[in-house]
Formats: sequence, C-alpha cells, structure tokens
Amino acid sequence: MATLSRPQPPVASQEICNRCGYLPKACTCCELVCFERPQYHCGHLLTDADLSLQVKYLVEKNKLRNRALHGHGVVCGLKLSCDPHCDGHIILHDGYAIDDCGNDIVVCEKQRYDVIGALRAKRLIWQDRGYDPCEPEQEERECRIKECFYVSICYEEEDCEFETPFQAGCATGPQDCVPTRTRETYRLEVSDQLPEDQSYLNWLEQRLKHCFRLFRDSPVGRLMKKELHQIRRAVNSEACESREDQTCRCELFRMLKGHFIEQMKMCPDELDCRLVREVECLCCPERECDDYERQMSSCYCRLFELMLRYQYDCVLADLVFGCIEPEKACCVVLGTVEVIDGCLVRVCNTPRRYVWSFANLLPVAISAILTGSLTAARPGEPGEENGERRDRLQCCPDYGDFNCDSFLREFETDESARYKAATAILDAAKSAFGSLTEAFAFTQSDAFAPRMFMHLPEDVAIRHAESLGLEASSTHEPTAFDPVQAFLSQMLLRPQGKVEFYSDVDGRVRQVLRERRVETDHGDDADEEAPPEEGVDEMEVIEEGERGPLPRRPARHKASRKRR
Repeated sequence: MATLSRPQPPVASQEICNRCGYLPKACTCCELVCFERPQYHCGHLLTDADLSLQVKYLVEKNKLRNRALHGHGVVCGLKLSCDPHCDGHIILHDGYAIDDCGNDIVVCEKQRYDVIGALRAKRLIWQDRGYDPCEPEQEERECRIKECFYVSICYEEEDCEFETPFQAGCATGPQDCVPTRTRETYRLEVSDQLPEDQSYLNWLEQRLKHCFRLFRDSPVGRLMKKELHQIRRAVNSEACESREDQTCRCELFRMLKGHFIEQMKMCPDELDCRLVREVECLCCPERECDDYERQMSSCYCRLFELMLRYQYDCVLADLVFGCIEPEKACCVVLGTVEVIDGCLVRVCNTPRRYVWSFANLLPVAISAILTGSLTAARPGEPGEENGERRDRLQCCPDYGDFNCDSFLREFETDESARYKAATAILDAAKSAFGSLTEAFAFTQSDAFAPRMFMHLPEDVAIRHAESLGLEASSTHEPTAFDPVQAFLSQMLLRPQGKVEFYSDVDGRVRQVLRERRVETDHGDDADEEAPPEEGVDEMEVIEEGERGPLPRRPARHKASRKRR
C-alpha cells in the first residue's frame, strides 16, 4: 500500500520573492525620457528654457539612438601605444567611441598620458622612496612582480566661455559669470579591475534558468522528485491496490496543483491570461467511476503539459528584450598596460569592445577573429573550465610557445610564411566571396537552378538532368536538411555535377541536393587498401643524414595491393 507524506503548504519562500527572478531596478544614468520639443511661431518670445529644451531634445535623442541601435564600445581608432620619448607614458591616438549611456567620445588628436603617475596617485603600484643614506643597504630583490592595469576613456562635459549676463529689472550689483558653452571632452582612467560586463547573453541565460526552475528548484520539482514512483504509477494508469491508494494518488495531484497555482500567483504567466483558471478546473475523477486510473492519468498529464506551457510562455516573454538602461555610467576600456617594479614595460589594445556596424563590420570581424585566439583560454589554463577569458586573468596576451626549430624550417621553406599565415583570413574571405559569386552566376547559360526540377516526376527529372550533363540519382527516403545542406541545395548546378533527388510517395521531386564530388586516385573496380600490419605506422621516418632531419615519407605496407 502506498503512503504519501504531506509536505508543508506552499508559502512565498525567499528564493522566489524577487519578483520572478527580476532584480530590483536601480537608478540608471540614462533612463528613457518622454520627449518634448519646442514649437516656434512668428512673434514668439524666446527664453533660455525654450532653447535649452531644444538642445536637450537633440542630445537625448542622439544618446537613445546610440545605445539602442549601435551599442557601446570603440567605433574606430583610439589605439594605445608606447611613448618613445617619455618613460611611463602612453600615447592615445585619435578615434571615436560610444559609452554605455550613448554619449559620443571623440578624440581629435593624439594625447600623451602619464599612466605611471596616475597609478602612483591612486596608490595602485609601489613607489620607490629613493636612496636614503641613513638606512642600511638592502639586497636587490630577485622576484620581479608583473602587474596589469586597464586603461579606459570616459565621457565628460566642461563649462567654458564665461560671461556676465545682462541684469533684468532693477537688480543692482555685480552678477556671477555663467558659461555660454559646454565642451564635450573626455578623461583617461586606469584601474586594476575591468568594469562589470553587462552582457545580454548572460542576462538571458539567467532569465532562462529562472524560467525552467519549476521542475528544478521549486516546491513542485522537489515534490515530484520525492514522489516520482507514485507519479509514474499514476501516469501509467496502474491499478490502485485499494481505496486508500486512490486517495493518496488524488492527494498527490492536489498538492502538485496547489504548489503550481501558488507559483503562478507569485510569478503570473505574462502571455496566457487564463492559465490559472484552467489549472484550477483540473480535478480528480470520482472514485466510483470504472476508468478511474485512466482519468487520473489524464489529469496528471494535463497538469504537466500546463506546467511546460507556463515555462515556454516565460521564455517567449523574456525574448522580448527591453531598452538598454545601464545602472551606472561606465568608461570604455581601450587596452592594458603591464608594469614591473613600477616601470611600464608593455602596452596592448586588448581587451576592448567594438561597436558593430555596417561601416566597420569587416575590420571589426577580422580583428575579433585574429585577437580572439590570443585572449581565449588554452587547454590546461585556469578559467577554461568556466568559459572565462584570459584577459581577466593576466595582462597582455602572449603569443604561445616559440619553437625555434620549427621557425627555421618554416623560414627555409618560405621567408614570407608568417605573412601568409597572418593574411590567411583575408584570402579566405576573398575566396569565399569569389566562390559565392561563381555559385550564383545566373547569367551563365551552363548554370542551372535546382528548383527547376521541383515537383517533376522522378523519371522526368532524371531524364532532364542527364540531358543537361548532370549525373542524377534519386531516393524515396525523406530527409531533413541541416543548414549547410539547405544552403548547398540552392547553389546553381554545373555540367558533370552530381545531384540527388528526394521524391515523395507520389514519385514527385520534393528536395534537390547537390552532391560534392570526391576525386580519388583509384578506379571503380579497385579494391580497398589493405590495413597496415600491427607495429607499422602510417608514416615512418627516414634515418637522419648529415644535413639534419629529413622529411617524412609514407610507409610502404607489407600487404600487397591490387591495382587496376
């Protein structure tokens, strides 16, 4: 006989009291504003409030457009480099960035920045007190500590062009000077910590994690895990052993239903307005009915279906992202400086975040790919298991282990090998663009669209394809194309190419897939190559001669091979 322990009634626990997982909204530096602009007319008496309102309208509109359409980060330029004339200084080159509030940060000319002086002012590095003859001599430290600090650029405004306003009415005495201009400028900051990354992906992951916590971390999930055996018996419509077993089965259903209703009261479904009422209408069947087990199973399955709908609605509601409203204004990180014993030793322009736009899409993509391998965690290094980036663990990225022998072999082969390795991504982009151009060259008369064979009878499609010089085959097995196959299926066909038709039950072509030609050195009647004997490697090394190691050559297997 099954027994059921009654849990405590559902209450608003601390774990779900934060309004369905949403944190309380903090004061933001750039909230959405209700726009209002002045409207002028002939004879309008203009005041400073009217003109200031128009300026505020344009500024806030520009900030909203920047942070909502473009995002924040570096747009172009703003390179950091060492200053060859001043030790401890770096040079900031001209460029343009947008901070997370949408402010434009423009650097119109190069600027020198005393990064060591700024670090000493903030007491982030140890400062040498100089030589003191009264103190005993100390041995020079053998341990040299490397520290890394992050250089950021921040938006600022300053008042300028002061003048004394005209006195109104009968006021006497001198008036305070007031600014007549606002200069948009910037300041450089250096710190030992990166600003918190307000990533949308991290936010969405946390929201989805909360949406699916009903079965994982809630009274409903804990009760289901505890009474999973009884739930399986109920869902499988297993016969009740007694009336008490019927009571336990119904009582378990009511408790699951009550916990679920309590959850929906604290976190209502934002898309289904009648979900609570639909759950409340689910009731246990009458005990005297003949098919009690089947009806009880239907109630359980319907309840679980509604629970899944509740979670799916939560996901779809959170996919509607809100406007960007950062909690506080953060500076734009430009790069990193390395300091050893109070001396600046290296400057790098990572990590930095770029603004992706159509104007800089290609350079940003290439920069992200080429620098991504330097900042990604390598196997065996800390941070890789958590998906963290190495830029939060050390200073400027290194270039990996140097193999002198490999370098000399590469140089002997081609002195421009490193240049060709660096430009491989450019060649790949050009080749990909050229391949796409050739694949969809609709003006060429020997290029045929795969869609022309759609809905034709299978034998007719094969006959027409062979007449066009195509090698066609067919199959009746339905298939679901992956994204790559779906793209390849739309590429134009060429003579001597292979194509496969997928037909439906009526014998008509429903899908066309272009097959990739794989050329081999063996004929059709050639037998498969015999596997190598044990102890024989695929590649064996020739003995080294007097000139050093020689190239490797394929090993010859002792097994005989059949040739055509």
